[in-house]
Formats: sequence, structure tokens, C-alpha cells
Amino acid sequence: MSQLYDQTVAATKNLIDLEELLRVVQQIDKANHITIFPSVGNIYAAENFQHNMKDIGIHVDVETIPYLQYMSAVPLTKDDLAIVISYANRGTAMGDIVKELKRQNVPIVLISSTLPNDLFSYATYHLFFCSYEDTWNKIASFATRISLQYLLDTLYACYFNRHYDDNIEFKKKYKKTL
Repeated sequence: MSQLYDQTVAATKNLIDLEELLRVVQQIDKANHITIFPSVGNIYAAENFQHNMKDIGIHVDVETIPYLQYMSAVPLTKDDLAIVISYANRGTAMGDIVKELKRQNVPIVLISSTLPNDLFSYATYHLFFCSYEDTWNKIASFATRISLQYLLDTLYACYFNRHYDDNIEFKKKYKKTL
């Protein structure tokens, strides 16, 4: 397992376009509202990112039910940000969601595998997680989860660093130990 973790992180790092990553962090910074639209297998990683952002006072919504995802896409505007997480767009609902986001001129960060799919053409920004796993012949989505978590943690760390002193101060002021 440790070898898989190491290989997955290394492969994911190699897929990161640093200029694209910077553009995504800048977009996060200027967005009025951030909503994440994860496919089913990516919900926990999205919620972890949401938790990290809330820890520094940034509100992020994570919509997990396809109907509510679509209804949450409708009121978003060009001043908001949508983060769409889909390995290869095998579900049917995400296509309708990204079409609505595009119609509303909402900037879209697509986080997906490198496997081509219909969502590519709707993305404003694109980050890739590695495509090590055969979706149909695997015991679990180990590499996919590791890769996605690494990407989201990198996004969070870059955003945190952008306003480092303010974020440290916020955490000191508001973080409570339960």
C-alpha cells in the first residue's frame, strides 16, 4: 500500500500544471460563493476540503444529490465558482449540471482523470487526478482517492498560503477544542 501511495502522489504531482493551479487558487480567492459538485465516490474528499476551508472562515457548499446539485447550479453566477469532481463522467446527471453552469457563465474547475470525457469542453480550469485504476476490475478506489485528496489538499494549502497571516490569525481566534 505504501508503494501505491508513493506512486500515486508522484503521478499526481506530474499531472499538475502549476500555472493552472495558480489560476484556480486565484479563482477561489475572488469567488463570492464556492460550490463543489462531486460524483458519488468523491463526496468524502469534497467534504474534507469543505471542512478545511471552513476552518479558515471560507464557506464552501458540497452538493451530493444529483437533483440538488442541479438546483444549486441554477442560481450561481459568473462571480461564483463551481468545482466539479468526476473521474470519467460515467453518471448522467453531471453533464446537465455543467451545461447549466456554463449557461450561467459560472467558472468551472473540473477535477477528473485524464480519460477524455464530455465534461472537458465545459471546464474553465482543469486539474487531473491519476488514472491508475480500471474502474471495473479493482478491489477499491485507492489510487483515485489518494490522488484526489492530494489535489484538494494542495489547493487548500496554496489558498491558505496566499493569506497565511490572516488564516493563522483566524484559526487562533476561532478554533475551539472540543
